[in-house]
Order: sequence, then C-alpha cells, then structure tokens
Amino acid sequence: MEYQNPNFLYLLFAVAIPIIVHLFNLRKNKKIFFTKIKFLKELKLENKKRHRLKEILLLFTRILLISSIILAFSQPYIPIDRNPNINKDNVIYIDNSFSMEGAHKEGNMLEIAKENSLQILNKLDSKSELWILTNKLDAQENKSKTISEAEEYIYNISHSSTIRNIDDILKKIKDISEVKTTYLISDFQKSSSDLDNLKMISKDLIILPLLHTQTNNVSIDSCWFEDPINILNKNVKLITSITNHSNIDVKDLKITLEINNTIKSELFTNLNSRESKLVNLSFNIDSIHNNGIIHLKDIPFSFDNKLYLSFDLNKEINVLQIFDSKKNMNIENIFNNELNINHQSTNYYSINYNIIKSQDIIILNELQELSDGFLKEIKKFVDGGGNLCFIPDVKNNIITNNKFLKEFKLEPFQQLNSKNVSISNINEEHAIFKNVFDSDLQSTSELFKINNYYTVNKKTESLKEYIYTDETGNPFLYSCKYKKGNIYVFNSSFSAQGNEFIIHPLFLPTFYNIVIFSSNNLPLFYNLNDNNEIYLPKNSQNKNHIFNIKSDEIDIIGERKNQDLRRLVIDTRIKEAGHYKVYQGNNLISNISFNNSRKESEIDQHSFSEIKQYINSDSNIILFSPNQNIETNLMSLSKKQEFWKTLIYISLFLFFLEIILIKNLKK
Repeated sequence: MEYQNPNFLYLLFAVAIPIIVHLFNLRKNKKIFFTKIKFLKELKLENKKRHRLKEILLLFTRILLISSIILAFSQPYIPIDRNPNINKDNVIYIDNSFSMEGAHKEGNMLEIAKENSLQILNKLDSKSELWILTNKLDAQENKSKTISEAEEYIYNISHSSTIRNIDDILKKIKDISEVKTTYLISDFQKSSSDLDNLKMISKDLIILPLLHTQTNNVSIDSCWFEDPINILNKNVKLITSITNHSNIDVKDLKITLEINNTIKSELFTNLNSRESKLVNLSFNIDSIHNNGIIHLKDIPFSFDNKLYLSFDLNKEINVLQIFDSKKNMNIENIFNNELNINHQSTNYYSINYNIIKSQDIIILNELQELSDGFLKEIKKFVDGGGNLCFIPDVKNNIITNNKFLKEFKLEPFQQLNSKNVSISNINEEHAIFKNVFDSDLQSTSELFKINNYYTVNKKTESLKEYIYTDETGNPFLYSCKYKKGNIYVFNSSFSAQGNEFIIHPLFLPTFYNIVIFSSNNLPLFYNLNDNNEIYLPKNSQNKNHIFNIKSDEIDIIGERKNQDLRRLVIDTRIKEAGHYKVYQGNNLISNISFNNSRKESEIDQHSFSEIKQYINSDSNIILFSPNQNIETNLMSLSKKQEFWKTLIYISLFLFFLEIILIKNLKK
C-alpha cells in the first residue's frame, strides 16, 4: 500500500493525546460525607469493572477515530500492476488549432495544454522515447525526442491555421512504431472529434479534455459584391455574412471595412443569439488594385474576426462569336459601343484556337459542323472556368446539336417543332436578371413568340436552371454549371423566321447580362489549407515566366496544373491569413488574399460526461478529470484501489460510537 499524501502520517503521533488523558486523569476525587455507608458496601464489584471496561473502549475508540481521520487525509491506495506513464514510449498530442484560443478557468487554453504537457514530461523516465505532435504533423514531428528536446519544442508551439480531425491524429500515432502510451490534450470540438475514432488506438490512451469557460463568438464568414462588374469611381456594395455563434444577443457590434489601409465603411449592427445576418458595406472604388480587410472586435476568439479580400478592376470582357456562314449582327451591335467589352467574330472554318483561352465567353452561333478537335478545345475552355452560349442550327441538323449537348452531359434535343409558341414565363430570380426589372413581368401573359425550336425532355433530372419557358413548359433558354464554367443553351436559332426574340426589348438585357456575368472575376479570397488552386487573370498566360507568390515573409513558386495557364497549385504552403502578391517575372499580375477556415467558429465541444459515457466500457482509455489538476490526475494512474472514502465512513462511525460511550459513562 502507498499514500498520496504521506506527510499526513506524521500526525499519527496525535493518538498519544487520548492515551495521556486516560493515564493521567488530573481530576481530583471529591469527598462526600455519608451518615451511613452500609448502602455503599452493597454495590456490586462488577459495576466498577464495567465502568473501567467502558473507559478502555472509549480510549480505543478515540485512538481509532484520530487514526482513521489522519489516514483518510493521507489517501492510501494499492498500486496497479502496470503504470502507463513511467518506463514506456509516449506520444503527447497538443491541439493547437484556433479553438484553443479560448478561455480556460486557469488561463489561455493552449498555454494550459502546454503546461500540462510539461508536467507529464516530469513524470516520465529520462530514458523513454517520446513524440510531440501538433496539428502540423510535419516531418519534424516524425522524429522521437528526448525530454529536453521535447520541452523546448513545447515552449515554441503556437496557434496553427491547420485543422485536424481526431482520426488524422490517431492514424499518425498508429504509424509510430512501439508506442505504449498516448496523451491527447484538446478541447475536443464536435466538428473535428468523432469519438468513435478513439477505438483506433488499441493500447493505453489517456484523454485530457480542456473545457471552455466562455464560448461566445462572432465570426465574419464571407463576402461578395452585389454586382459582378466594378469600374473605377463606382460606388459598390460589398455584402458581408456574419454569424453570432453564442447563446446571448450581441448589441452595437461595430464592423469596419478598410481598402488599401483606408477606412471606407463602418456600421453598427445587432445580432440575436445564433443568428446569421447579411450586412451591406458601401464604398467608392478609387484604385485598380485593391486589398481590403473587414474586421470586428470579439474576444476571446480572434481568428475569425478578420476577413481579407483582394480584387482588381477588370479592364475589359472578351467576347468571341464563332459563326458558320454569317455572323449575327444583332449580337455584335449590342457590344459595339461598350468600352469594357471587347467583341470579335470569327468563322468556324478559319478559327485560331490560340485566342479561345483568352476569352471570357464564347458564343457558338448556329454551327452546322463540330469537329472532335474543336469540341475538345471548347470543353477545355469551359473546364477552366470559361463561359459558353450555344445557339443551335435548326436546318435539319439535330445530330450536330446533340453532339454538342452530349459532350457536356446535357439532355439531347428531341425533335424540331415548326409551330408558333408563346414564351410566357421568365425567371426574374436568375442571376442575369438581378436588379434589372422594376415591375413584375409575370403578369404579362405573353412575352414574345418563336417557331422552329427544339423540344427538351423536361422529366430528366439535371442541374439546369430555366430562364425562359414557353406555354408548354419547354425551355427556350436555360443555364447550367459545368466544372468551373457556365453554359447557356437556347432551343431555337435567331435567324429562324417568326422568332420575335431578337426584336423584343428583352433581347438586349438578356445577352448583355449573360456577358457581364461571364466576366470571370477572380475569387475575392481563398481559404488556408484547402489545397488551393490560384486563378490567374487572363492576361498572364506567358509560358516563359515563373509565377511567384510573395509577402513580406514568404516567396514561393506556383506550379501550373496540367499545363493550365489560368491556374497555379500552391497546396498548403501558405500558412498565415493575409494579403499576397502574384508576380510573373518582375511584373505584378494580381493581389490575392487568404483567410483562416471558419470550421471552428462554432465552439461546440464534447462535454466531459459525453466522453466519459462513451469510453466507460473501454479499459484501454483513461479519462482525466478537468476538475483536478494535472498532478492529481497523473497520480491517479498509479492507483488501483483507494481507501480514503472507506476511512471517512469509519471515522463517522467511531465518532457516533464515542458519543454513545460518553453518555453511558455519565449514567
């Protein structure tokens, strides 16, 4: 048997006190005068013996009472046969994700985790091998460390933007050979901690859960421009999404927008508990290249208080019309006087494939032939984020049209219909019609008429979105997303007789907005650790230069993806949120921004009781109590059976027994 607090055993000398009291009773006998003593002589001798017996019992009761109280405070226990933390190899995982910015009852969560790790090191054998793991899981953490090396490594651990699921950590631990004991120190967020995965470790697993004392958090989630096209000196609205992840209301939350280190917009808003809201930040664009920050003040979690964004103004939108025998002048006339739109037309039989990749949108106008090589180039263009508008040929050429539709996994045309039909429905909620109409057009029973159109199988499920439909429900124009691009498909040609669309007032805003929404704006920001592909402006396609992504701290080379001139692969080499610049040679190509993932913005962790209930039947998992310090928890590893509770019950019994004996002695 061993004792957790052996110093209390010195107090056992206190058992001498009742012995001294009983042996040296200082009370003086009082003389009592009787007239006759014959009654005293009649007292039986056994009464005196019984009294002495009660005094002896009281003495032993007091000795045992004092001893049991002292032993209870010394906390005796029987050691277990195995001690998982002494002479074995160990792995200590320290969760250093941003959720560990939270407040613990003893301080910052990450600092508490590091302190607990250091105390674990103090209990380990100096000859044992150990590994210190964090969310980095890099090559440096593959190597075992000595005690001193581990201490230095722990001191230098800081918060990381990398989020790891608990199964990622446990898989890494399983890859480390000869590991005997594993310590997991984390706040066990539900978003990244599936308790089922704890069974992956078949050997000793010790869990140290850290509980947040404050889970209030407000995050800036995303942002986007209300209009896709922005020009210099234009007043724009930046729509921003914010969320209150706590159970309390937030009043007068200040949100600030800075563009190029200048405050452009500020507003105050209220958020109910668990509410998400969109707010509009309006400002005037006064620069071609722009870096911005949307920020708010919220503690203790600050990783999602800032949203970095970058955008460059588009100089022009490139539109290419590819025709068979005659170009459509109605389309060309829309863009002739537009300074921001560069429109050109080319014959299908004399097309230069090199100009395809520099376009924002390509209009295929009534082509009677589609070669495999041409379709391959067009498909590559759409795969990379290009936009395509398809106007079919209606001169008994359904095979060519369906060849195009099949290439993009779209429903084939069924048959050509020469009857007049009325277009009676317009989808005003479609993106190309946003903020276009002041009144409801659905009240108009007939918009315009067409003939010589193809019917489409309306029962087939697809991701297409109807824009115009006729009175039978057949789509005249629909759009769909394909890979990184968009496709717009008409079911009738514009040269067909009786087609009123080209003379209808809706013709101009329809085609104009299709082009505007095909401007291929680059993302305002990217998220860290998403195996990022950076999209480049279309004027940066020189194969002879290397692309560099730079900031004040880093300079990395971007790798082209499959010879795609518009995309660079950087994997996860950028680790810090902020603004970066993309250079091609010595030329600045664009500004880009990276933000921390919002996956941990919802501070929702597994409670101690949830973890305890889950692992209750697993003898290989030991759960440390968050209500005890780490030293007490470590001490519990070497105990098999504790006796302090039993000693408390014995002390209570002896206390009441003493009271009974004292009352009997007085009688």
